[in-house]
Amino acid sequence: MTCENKSIAALVLAGGLSRRMQGQDKGLLPLSGKPMVQYALEKLAFITNDILISTNNNIEEYQQFGFPLVSDILTGNLGPLAGIHAGLSTTSATRLLISACDCPLLKIGLYQRLIERMNETNASIVMATDGHRPQTTFVIIETSLTNSLANYLTGGGRRLITWYENENFVSVDCSDFNQSFININTHADIESASHLLEI
Repeated sequence: MTCENKSIAALVLAGGLSRRMQGQDKGLLPLSGKPMVQYALEKLAFITNDILISTNNNIEEYQQFGFPLVSDILTGNLGPLAGIHAGLSTTSATRLLISACDCPLLKIGLYQRLIERMNETNASIVMATDGHRPQTTFVIIETSLTNSLANYLTGGGRRLITWYENENFVSVDCSDFNQSFININTHADIESASHLLEI
């Protein structure tokens, strides 16, 4: 799938350690028989074959999925924006689609809507909302913004939405895909998601 002849890559933000699950790497936690990150990888594969995994941890474990890994270029535990910056810096595509690794119920249609809205508006950043709140890790970004993001981070910026709003940015209502935004933070969440995956 292409966006008006502009190439798309995808980046899965992984490697995060959950304090509420004894510091375990959420992307590698088993959910209904497979690591949680695999759900994002499988859905993104319907959009593009050019997929990256952002992680600073458990490198050997993430290598088993067969996709290139990117680690933070800017140091200092700068959060998910540092992972996005690494992805933007690494890919040769013109657009980078972002996904969290801990949202196993996500739907392909959500990604397609972000792509369509970018084509319609020529925005540099298109982010999903649940109808009320921004969903900042469900976003597509023009890779021409790599230097802008680096400057934002080195200047002390950390909030995704603040950087987005400083750019040519639009949001799109994806409330009909609200299950996609359910993320896993506890073992109880894993049980709930397992049930929903079976429905």
